[in-house]
Amino acid sequence: FVDNGYTGTDFDRPEWQKLMEAVQTKEIDCIVVKDLSRLGRNYIETGEFLEKICPFFGIRFIAINDGFDTDTVEASGQLSVSLSNIINDYYAKDISRKVSSALRSKMENGDFIGAWEKYGYLKDPNNKNQLIINPETAPVVKQIFLWRSEGMSYMGINKKLNDSGVLSPGQYKANRGIVTNNNQKDRVILWNKHMITEILKDITYLGHLAQRKASQCLYAGISFHRTEEQNWIIVENTHEPVVTQQEFELVQEMRKNKRRNQKQETVNPFSGICFCADCGKKLYLCRSRSLSEDQEHLKSSTHSADKDSCSAHYIRT
Repeated sequence: FVDNGYTGTDFDRPEWQKLMEAVQTKEIDCIVVKDLSRLGRNYIETGEFLEKICPFFGIRFIAINDGFDTDTVEASGQLSVSLSNIINDYYAKDISRKVSSALRSKMENGDFIGAWEKYGYLKDPNNKNQLIINPETAPVVKQIFLWRSEGMSYMGINKKLNDSGVLSPGQYKANRGIVTNNNQKDRVILWNKHMITEILKDITYLGHLAQRKASQCLYAGISFHRTEEQNWIIVENTHEPVVTQQEFELVQEMRKNKRRNQKQETVNPFSGICFCADCGKKLYLCRSRSLSEDQEHLKSSTHSADKDSCSAHYIRT
């Protein structure tokens, strides 16, 4: 069972789970590891495994480099293993502290530290911490900003890109052999509203870097979480922009106006009492900046999600 690429501080590892399933079904009765740090670097969970789980399931455990074998270990050996587990845990947290400090320094210096570059860019082959324009995808980003600045809706942009056969960011990664959690299924990854929204509000396309949008800290016991915007590390003018400041600000102003209109809207009085005569689904209230108050309309959400399931009819409020 091999868990390459997974931290030993966390026992929620795919191959470890498979190993535990094999233990519970009594397919195995002995576990051998190179050393105790390969089992895990969390001394509490590692100790519980050795002292409670192994005896409960009748598992013999051997750590070769540590000379540890549950079948022959004596009291002094148990103490030695406990100390080794504490040292392994401390070592992992010490490394975490040093890595966190080094990464923060890189971010503050304007170095790109992401695993994968943003859509529209490539990592400079001569400097992996520097972004350069991707001639294949940057024009797509520029076109998205242009369409939005001309008043095209998010869904309109989404449909235009899919109908034109333009590869979405996820599909573009998959075609380059980059495996992520989102592209392992046997299907084409199409553009969606979320992708369009994320691109249109990302200051990366202005030539700036906004990093530390998510964070975790092993040595401080802080699990993975999204970071508040005021805590992002932003460095300006780190790479070549895809869009101009004017183009970007125009799109942001349109986003602000849309949010402002939505906040001023009243509750839909028809909620839960109007249904589509064809598909039977609820009708939702739709508002557009191009429509006045008395031109609001109700429509079925089915057509938006699946064009073949219901026609695109609607009724004005």
